[in-house]
Amino acid sequence: MSGASKYLWLLMAVMSIGTALVTWKYMFFMDFSGWEHHLAARPLATYLHFTFGPLALFLGSFQFLARMRTARPALHRIVGWIYVLACLLAATGALPLAVHSEAGPVAGLGFSVLSVIWIYVTLQAVMTARARDFARHRVWMIRSFALTFSAATLRLYLGVFVALLGWDYSEVYITVSWACWLINLLIVEIWIIPRPTGTPFAGRQHAT
Repeated sequence: MSGASKYLWLLMAVMSIGTALVTWKYMFFMDFSGWEHHLAARPLATYLHFTFGPLALFLGSFQFLARMRTARPALHRIVGWIYVLACLLAATGALPLAVHSEAGPVAGLGFSVLSVIWIYVTLQAVMTARARDFARHRVWMIRSFALTFSAATLRLYLGVFVALLGWDYSEVYITVSWACWLINLLIVEIWIIPRPTGTPFAGRQHAT
């Protein structure tokens, strides 16, 4: 891992762990402020999303450490399976919450599409691993974590545009419901996923 990659990975890990811990307060302290309507109408979906979403976010960044993959492959596989299960349960819980979003149909559609794609790319990561196509498995896992990481970028964008710039929350939230994951995927596809030699951005690797 190069010096720049270390700092980028550290920033990603801090944002992931911090977001996970903040989100888990809903479960630890039973403080579902702002989510009471979902808890009353869709308790299973709410508990699934707020329990396993932070778990996937917490574990995900550590899967990109080459040292753990090479020195402790068994641990890497165990953590990977827990991550996959957490993603699938969190995304399954997120879908009914998105469909009934109080932010309106546009925001609801954004989060619904995120949930479906999150499930799809995570299952692709599983299937390529089972086929022992580890190069493609790594690419699909990067995509999966980019979607998992949308929980962090969602809060980042809201903090910047609402808290710092004072923009209207309801309007910003609709935009962020799409931007929080689309921008992550765009960054992954252009800058992070390795390209064959001779193509644009060749040699750019994810943190290892």
